[in-house]
Amino acid sequence: MFGITLMLIKLQARSILINKVNKLLKFIYYNAFFALAWWLLAYLYKINIWLVAVASVLIIYLFIKITSKFLNYIK
Repeated sequence: MFGITLMLIKLQARSILINKVNKLLKFIYYNAFFALAWWLLAYLYKINIWLVAVASVLIIYLFIKITSKFLNYIK
């Protein structure tokens, strides 16, 4: 009886840990992506404003595509 209870506690703790790690990965991913996007747009703004317009559309498209794959991967 004690062994089964201990095993269930370990499984629950593991599940909680995996959930926390997934949240941390999502947080890191979103922050890194937005920081990189802002840096890229600021750099392109120094070159030409039209590059920013085109790059922002491309960045939004890539964000949607990459995010869905990333979220499926960490699940």
